[in-house]
Amino acid sequence: MRALDARGAVWSVRGTHLINETDRSALELQSDLPCPMTPVWALHFDDDDRGYALLSGRLYVRPGPNAPFRLTPLCTDVRGAPWSHLAQGGFGLVTTPPRAGGRSLLLTNDRQGAMGWYAVTALEPSITDAILDADRSMATLSSGGHLVVVDQRRIVAGEVLATRSELFAGLRRTSAGVLAWRDASPTRRVIVSADSLGGEFARAEGEHPASRTLAVMRLDLARVVALTDRGVELSVDNGERYERVLDRAISDDDGARAGAGWLPDRHPAVALPDGVATDDCSPSNDLPDGGAR
Repeated sequence: MRALDARGAVWSVRGTHLINETDRSALELQSDLPCPMTPVWALHFDDDDRGYALLSGRLYVRPGPNAPFRLTPLCTDVRGAPWSHLAQGGFGLVTTPPRAGGRSLLLTNDRQGAMGWYAVTALEPSITDAILDADRSMATLSSGGHLVVVDQRRIVAGEVLATRSELFAGLRRTSAGVLAWRDASPTRRVIVSADSLGGEFARAEGEHPASRTLAVMRLDLARVVALTDRGVELSVDNGERYERVLDRAISDDDGARAGAGWLPDRHPAVALPDGVATDDCSPSNDLPDGGAR
């Protein structure tokens, strides 16, 4: 896996080691018994540089930019971003309790995330993807791909109208917002996105080169990046049109483990498991090979 933190540093996971490729430091992550569920892999950093890693479903959290990643006792097989730092401190995770079935929202008040987790509510058992917010608001894909939002601030819940009750394939969060996507055809993609879970969701249907979509992420208010089985695509009009900017094969696993963000000096970038794609073609010491692609 690779991801970009809020300061533009490139991070990767190799085996049990978490590596900061920008300053060339490495941390061996504590191991535990394997999770008794389908493995999920993810690496993500909040705007304040708190970090989250799912290694074969086991959750690790970094409570602050200068803190190490810490092992939690929890596992999940939910995709998306089913974790969050909570507004009052502590963390939350959407998970599947062993042998219990269904889904649950688990919380802890421990500011390190290492102990004290407890379930607060049962969730729809068909949830495949979830995004959890600091106020416990949540967006999920359930019942085959229906996008449902529970807004804890305004105390409302239901399916997002902009989806028109269509089924969506995936759900992602970046610092620019939340986005769900589906392929309407091999050359047409539908996205529904919002700046935040409490914001207004807008729909866009865009043409793109023939491909199968693996993941879609917002970079800012106008730019959307799509990872497909044939390369990386970029939209500069929030999903109305896409252009393939990197022509290469990407596997389903690599697409699921990729991230998007910004390198220093505001260069948009996609962090793939085997490297970082960016629009900056000048030599750089920020990447391990001394240059960008």
